[in-house]
Amino acid sequence: MDPRRTYPAYVLITPARNADAFIEKTIESMIDQTAPPVERVLADDRSTDRTAEIVSRYLVQYPWVEMVQAGLNRRCSEVSVSCYPES
Repeated sequence: MDPRRTYPAYVLITPARNADAFIEKTIESMIDQTAPPVERVLADDRSTDRTAEIVSRYLVQYPWVEMVQAGLNRRCSEVSVSCYPES
């Protein structure tokens, strides 16, 4: 960890794979978190449905939410760790 960098109080990492049926409700819950500062990351594990498309629409409206897309299909825990390697 870089001691000069300011880190958020906590990081909310949400893994998703083929989650288009419930991803909007999940993102709304992420956005509603009230304990700032918080970093919100949605880790898409190579979804083959509309998950990335739905998340992308939210990224335009909420630029402080990030989406990280896995390079290959992995378990949710691996995707979550890889999107914030400094933890």
